[in-house]
Amino acid sequence: MIAAYAGGSVVDNQLNRLYFSYIEKGNLLCNSEGNMDSYYDLVYTMTDGQLSLAASGYYGAKDNSKLEFDENGEVVYQYEWNGKLMSREEYSQALNAVYDTSKARDGYAWEQYLSREQAIEKISEMQQ
Repeated sequence: MIAAYAGGSVVDNQLNRLYFSYIEKGNLLCNSEGNMDSYYDLVYTMTDGQLSLAASGYYGAKDNSKLEFDENGEVVYQYEWNGKLMSREEYSQALNAVYDTSKARDGYAWEQYLSREQAIEKISEMQQ
């Protein structure tokens, strides 16, 4: 869950599974996860504490019980960005056109939890 502070109150936004990254002060967050050869990159913008889906990508194997492999031994996946089928390279380009992954910071780390009081203090410092 992503908690944002806007308009004097805390706004909760639920993500899928655990992993996400964000572009600091860019109002962009990417929820990237999956399992069993079915993965996704959901790019959100944040306005007034609310997350809104800006773009979505999905990739994986049609049937993970019959995986196909390329000449390098890697699993062959189908890639789809905003409903359009494309190659792996095109998918990467489409994702980076919306969400520059080179600027992304990991958003989920077990050792980086803050208490409620610490989070309020951090937010207060950012507003100064």
